[in-house]
Amino acid sequence: MKLSINQIKNANLAWIHQVFVVAGDANPVGTTEYYKLQIREVSSAIKESRIEDITLKIQVDVINEDVLDSIKQLLVNNTTISEPVEVISAAVWLPVKMTITPR
Repeated sequence: MKLSINQIKNANLAWIHQVFVVAGDANPVGTTEYYKLQIREVSSAIKESRIEDITLKIQVDVINEDVLDSIKQLLVNNTTISEPVEVISAAVWLPVKMTITPR
């Protein structure tokens, strides 16, 4: 699911396990850099094809510390997320690169 920063506060996010933040559009081919925040452990019982269903994607113009802190605070304040506030607050944004190659 994709949301803007403004939609996080009131969205039902009870289902999310992880959050991805990307600046601009993800590249259809090539390398995309984004940040990942793990809200809760992804069970091995969840099939890889279902990962999309438990991932929140947020697209922003620019990624910086202030933007990531703002998103994390909105997640902490969202009452639909079942994880304790302490867990979300302690979670760390991880920089990730994903490369997609043409077939």
